[in-house]
Amino acid sequence: MDPEVVTGGSFGQIWHFTTPPSANGFPEEFIARSLVYTPSSTGRQVVISFSEQNKIYVLDAVNGTLYASRDLSLSGEPPFLVSDLGGCNDIPNVIGITGTPVVDPTTDTVYFWAKSYLGSERGWQNGAYYFHGVDATTLVERPGFPVNIQGQPCKSRADCFFGRG
Repeated sequence: MDPEVVTGGSFGQIWHFTTPPSANGFPEEFIARSLVYTPSSTGRQVVISFSEQNKIYVLDAVNGTLYASRDLSLSGEPPFLVSDLGGCNDIPNVIGITGTPVVDPTTDTVYFWAKSYLGSERGWQNGAYYFHGVDATTLVERPGFPVNIQGQPCKSRADCFFGRG
């Protein structure tokens, strides 16, 4: 960044966005890096943010207007509770969308992993990852997504932690 721009008086925060309260009472946390992208369908630069609560937000990059949001919990993918791990907790409270997503600019599709559960049963043995492909503007799932990459519940803690599910 040009130091003259940073110290010139016009550099600084231009907008902020406050997320809605979560249903589980834990604060919204953003570990995955936000994406700054210009979808070909709109030509407007947006910021796409992903939270540990399994929520996604598409905001106007210039003024912070919320264009779209999606809560995966509403379609059966609540975030995984860290308390279900029994002591292995480098991420506080919940684990949802942790890794930074990627965009395919030829299709305006955002790909990402979200951690949740297999079905409605909680517990470490039912933890699962889902691979999503969503439209970068509307957040609507692309055909064939999400994909459950676990396949079945784990039989032991070691199987879950070491991928032998």
